[in-house]
Amino acid sequence: MRQAHEQTARLIMDQVLSSKETYERQMKEMKAAGRGRDLGVSYEVMKKFVRDGNYKITLNNNAQIAREIGVFDKVLPLLFERRWILLRAPPNSSGFITADHPF
Repeated sequence: MRQAHEQTARLIMDQVLSSKETYERQMKEMKAAGRGRDLGVSYEVMKKFVRDGNYKITLNNNAQIAREIGVFDKVLPLLFERRWILLRAPPNSSGFITADHPF
């Protein structure tokens, strides 16, 4: 999940930095939406920073957990629909004989 997020972030940065006009428009829209502040970083400096790749993209653990919980709510009913059963062989038995592909 983290790898996919990193790749997506890099693609977005490449798109935003595709031209000076796009970069400046995006920065203006972010500030207007209250999602950013003026760091005084020029297009050229940011373009070099991203191109050099001397940074690390990380995910907030709380955000990752929230995503996983959201997926869990969708997956759990599907697991119940499978009607799986867990069978345990008695401790003194030789176990179960199954096919190579028990599903």
